[in-house]
Amino acid sequence: MSSAFICGAVRTPFAIRNSYLERYSTAQLASLPLADMVKRNPKLDWRRVDRLYVGSNNKNLCTLEGAKKFVDVCVDKTSIERNVSVTPLGWLHCTGMAAIERAAGDIGTGASNLSVVIGVSSSSKARGPATNADYSGSEGEFKFTRLSEKAARRSMLAKNYAISNENINSYIVAAYGRTMAARQRGFFDRECMLISNDQKLGGGYFSEDELDGLRLREHGRRFVDSLVDIHPSLHEGFAPTVDGSCCLLVASMSGVEELGLRARARVLAHAVVESPLAADSPYCIPAIRKVFAETGLRPKDLDVIEVGEVCAVEAISVMKDLGVPLGLAKLNGSGGDLAIGEATGASSARLVVTAINSMQSKNLRYALCAASSNSGHGIAIILENTQFLNKTER
Repeated sequence: MSSAFICGAVRTPFAIRNSYLERYSTAQLASLPLADMVKRNPKLDWRRVDRLYVGSNNKNLCTLEGAKKFVDVCVDKTSIERNVSVTPLGWLHCTGMAAIERAAGDIGTGASNLSVVIGVSSSSKARGPATNADYSGSEGEFKFTRLSEKAARRSMLAKNYAISNENINSYIVAAYGRTMAARQRGFFDRECMLISNDQKLGGGYFSEDELDGLRLREHGRRFVDSLVDIHPSLHEGFAPTVDGSCCLLVASMSGVEELGLRARARVLAHAVVESPLAADSPYCIPAIRKVFAETGLRPKDLDVIEVGEVCAVEAISVMKDLGVPLGLAKLNGSGGDLAIGEATGASSARLVVTAINSMQSKNLRYALCAASSNSGHGIAIILENTQFLNKTER
């Protein structure tokens, strides 16, 4: 099978639900990072894009009519053909990564040469009927996401992996601390597009994730130290929900060579595995084991590990299952969903965007990205920094 290469990865800042991104429909929100990607690749003939993959929390996209309307709006200001083949996916909490995995698989079989992958989550009233995503409880402007398994599954995993409330609280506080440190050193500037004054109410430019940027400016270090006390719902370890969108450009080796693209990461292995809903481990664990078996890599070989934090207990369980110390710098080293927020259709795609950013900015080789859905599906992808490949492998 041919290798798939990620040649571009960008995202919008993630914004609190019902905030300034609410004015955009799902397709409009998806078009923002796509337009930015086009600007970053001005010499690319975008008519060569043969497939569009969309992971979203909007179930209307899974209809032929809905998909067509989405494409018409999303690609409106690009030269991508309106009749481009579109593949919508709707696995909720890992749908963005599912779209990347599907694109990599189709490139591997020769079904695609150049693809655009979108992961988007919108709370806009224009996005259509709500999905069965479960949002319960709120504190001020925050809403907190719950996996469908809710407390029962959380308790089961906590018991199976001996995770205490103290473990959860410490993990949450550390997650915010890592995100604040990454923000202060400008880490996210590499992956977040600027939203200009004609895209954000109130004028100016915005490139910070609203959740951590707003709260850290207001509270500073005191917010991190007293986080669990400020937001009791976080005591349960569920991430606040946000809106946002990611865009990735994925190509075959021949596509990279023919179109003069700069490959940033190779998809070394990818897997989707469906587990019984009552499985006693995170749904992504079988997929992780599968990509390890395919590549021969082990946790100690990884330089970057990006795991979904829709639920803190789930993320901690993954690390315990892999035997990776929770304080290890390579684990969600720049923060995660707990601090940035969980955008149902986009956050798992953000894991890949952030992993590529980490590898390239720190000259690291291997990254594992993994996420679980609320339907029993687990996804895992191993990436390799192309800086470590010889010319014949690029």
